[in-house]
Amino acid sequence: MNRRGSALIELSLSATLLVTLLAGAVQYGYTFYVYSQLHAAVRNGARYAGQRPFTAASPACVARMQEAIRKRVVYGAPDAPEDAVAVVRGLRPEHIAVEFQADSKGVPAEVTVAVQGFPVDSVFTTYTFQGKPATTMPYLGRYAPTECEP
Repeated sequence: MNRRGSALIELSLSATLLVTLLAGAVQYGYTFYVYSQLHAAVRNGARYAGQRPFTAASPACVARMQEAIRKRVVYGAPDAPEDAVAVVRGLRPEHIAVEFQADSKGVPAEVTVAVQGFPVDSVFTTYTFQGKPATTMPYLGRYAPTECEP
């Protein structure tokens, strides 16, 4: 019985399986790494949002405040220039959602910061984070509805 080449065939079959498993592990690890970075950035942004003064003299004031929070999440600083480097590659301020939940008197009670529609390109596929990671913090800042930064 001639068995020449059988080891090569066994190696090719097992190597295909092992390379597929390795690529899947790399994809999972990279996606989890990006998720971890996003979670830390969102948590820092929510902490910042929960401590800053709430100025809501007009919708423009609220929009400026939300934009500062988005920049804090994306760039690590609320006054970062538009050409700053994001904490996660490809993350932009429009991927961050900021919502204030008010009590019955209209005073903010909580703030929620979440990632919306951020795609992560991995080895085989693209994952889109929709609503996660998200963090809700109690609002502990100063309520100043009539003040507005120019």
